[in-house]
Amino acid sequence: MSIIKKRFKVDARALLTLGRDSIKDHTTAIIELVKNSYDADASIVEIKIKSESAKANFIRIADNGFGMSEAVVENNWLRIGYSEKRSRPKSKGLRRDTTGEKGIGRLSADRLGRKLKIISKASRSPAVGLEVDWTMFESAGRELGDIEFPLIQNPSPKLPEDDQGLASKTGTELLITDLRQKWTADDVKRLQQELSLLLPPYAAAANFFSIRFENDVVPELNGAIVPTVSAAAEVTFDGKLEASGVLRFSLTRRSTVAPVPSDRPRTVPRLLRDKSLQWSQINPGLASGKAAPVPSVLGPLDIKLSFYLRKADSLDGSGINLGQLRSFLDNNAGVRIYRDMIRVKPYGDPTTPEGDWLGLSERRARNPAGAGRDDFRVASTQIVGAVLISKTRNKKLIDSSSREGLIDGDALRQLRSVVMAAISQIEAFYHAAFSKDNPGADTPVAKAKVAVVNLRSELTNLRADLSSKVPLTAAQVSSVIEILKVAEKDIEELASQNTVYRGLASVGIAAAVFGHETETAVDMVQGGLTLARLSLQAQPAKVEVALAELNTAESSLQQVASWGKFALRRVNKDKRQKRKMSIKVLMEAILTELAAPLRESNIELTRKLEDVSARTFAMDIEAVVVNFVTNSYFAVKKVKSGRKIEVVLKSRVLGGVEGFEISVMDSGPGFQGDLGKAIWEPLFSTRTDNKGRQNGTGLGLSIVKSAVEELGGKVDGRNGSRLGGALFSAWFPG
Repeated sequence: MSIIKKRFKVDARALLTLGRDSIKDHTTAIIELVKNSYDADASIVEIKIKSESAKANFIRIADNGFGMSEAVVENNWLRIGYSEKRSRPKSKGLRRDTTGEKGIGRLSADRLGRKLKIISKASRSPAVGLEVDWTMFESAGRELGDIEFPLIQNPSPKLPEDDQGLASKTGTELLITDLRQKWTADDVKRLQQELSLLLPPYAAAANFFSIRFENDVVPELNGAIVPTVSAAAEVTFDGKLEASGVLRFSLTRRSTVAPVPSDRPRTVPRLLRDKSLQWSQINPGLASGKAAPVPSVLGPLDIKLSFYLRKADSLDGSGINLGQLRSFLDNNAGVRIYRDMIRVKPYGDPTTPEGDWLGLSERRARNPAGAGRDDFRVASTQIVGAVLISKTRNKKLIDSSSREGLIDGDALRQLRSVVMAAISQIEAFYHAAFSKDNPGADTPVAKAKVAVVNLRSELTNLRADLSSKVPLTAAQVSSVIEILKVAEKDIEELASQNTVYRGLASVGIAAAVFGHETETAVDMVQGGLTLARLSLQAQPAKVEVALAELNTAESSLQQVASWGKFALRRVNKDKRQKRKMSIKVLMEAILTELAAPLRESNIELTRKLEDVSARTFAMDIEAVVVNFVTNSYFAVKKVKSGRKIEVVLKSRVLGGVEGFEISVMDSGPGFQGDLGKAIWEPLFSTRTDNKGRQNGTGLGLSIVKSAVEELGGKVDGRNGSRLGGALFSAWFPG
């Protein structure tokens, strides 16, 4: 008995779904067709749009690529879903990395107009022409293979001319007529901008590709479209991520040199060479629910970033003015991804929410600190950048089927983390340079109090001298002194309130960090009570089982209660008063309370505490310990085994002053090497969610720095502790 077999039949309307219906807009459709010219080794592509005349509207796209023979048209171009690029990732002549491999980019012509004429000339082959009427696919029930297209008799493509006026011998011309929509001025401007960003500005010369643009809607935009990059960047970043996950890079800053007489200012670049970040320092975050950082799946790629100040005084010697710089940034700002030299939309597009794929705008809005602050953040409008990837070397970065964007997975999350690490290096580099050029840009509240006290003292002495000579002035001085007294009390009250807020914030941070353990305990209570109830309702009642479950629930309930007591003890009134105390006893108590949740995560907590006493605020000491330990807790959870945290208390003389030091080290991956200052600033966090975006509060280490410096101490943080991870320390005067 023979087996009857069936096969798929393809309705002609399927072509509309693959082409017209899957293209976002007519701008995207033209970009898709221009990509085909790039893949065909074209060095010139001409685009002409005639849209103003209702009767003679058309779009013409012509290139000087290698063209197609009749056999190629028959077997390749007319075969939907076929792409030679899958088996031939490099172009024939220039060996370009080809961009499309789905075999449907040619259908973009249907999005633009109802009719298409394609004429192509390949080397050693006669020209071939084909007429396509896309409306023939709109009839329901027609088989795709039943629709035929007539060949053009005696075809002669009009191909681009070179700079000497000689016409190309090979290439392809597309003539699209009966346009589906009228082109507006905004449409044309957007297309012109998209074309200017199609290739990365930093590498345009590497694969020469000239786009000539002509239209009758906004004629002033006609002419050659070339990628541009401004010479006025304050800092440039040039980096390469190796397949091993190591990011090697250099940073260059423009430095204006003071002019000599009758000379114009000149700029001298300062280069920081041979810097690198290890994969563990890049901190890709947790992905796919795994407890440890995911190994790099990106493969080698290049990152090129330019940071601009958008200020007139930053342009000395650059040859451009502020208006030109702002115009350039308005059109080019953003970090774009380029696969095989062709842009992947929408990354870096300021007109779409998905364009700010790094979250730079939100990050800057959360913390608009200036360059004088350690937590300085660049704005999305200050960065022009290109991330250069390859489909053969970055196989985990996969195009989505909609032709817009990459599939959101571990690879894209890691890419975000790598680029953010690069941007963080720019921020730290520029902050250090700015701070060196502008010392004392920021002053803390403590200095304000000292200034008020000193001023009041000087005015008090001055009043005594003036009282017998200028009575009116002396009275005015007395009035100012009274105002300063009130101001001094206000500052002291603010400092006292700040201590309480630090304690409360530390409790909140600890609760958030250890929230999983608390939720687990609550679940254990609920589960134990449920099982105990079911055991007692059984026939006969299982009393022993019920008692065992109640004991488990009681134990878990005590764990929840202990966290409530932990919070109340942290803000006890006696902890807000400065008094003599045993630092060792204080730390022993809090570390004992923190040990339980650490054990739940298989973290070994060890302590080496000397018998140290000092007059200080208990609440501030506890805030330091809690935030150091919770910070290390988050770090060590990134490693699968050998999770260790060690807390040390010892006496230490610093600068001839006796005092004591609290330090916490861990076995985590450490932090980015050049961010030693930034990590102490408010809202700065290296913690990321499963999409590689920042999700930490950025308050823990800021609280530590505030508490320590108000007590006259110093903080420090570095990588390479004895346990392999970071080490944070706080020194207090005795």
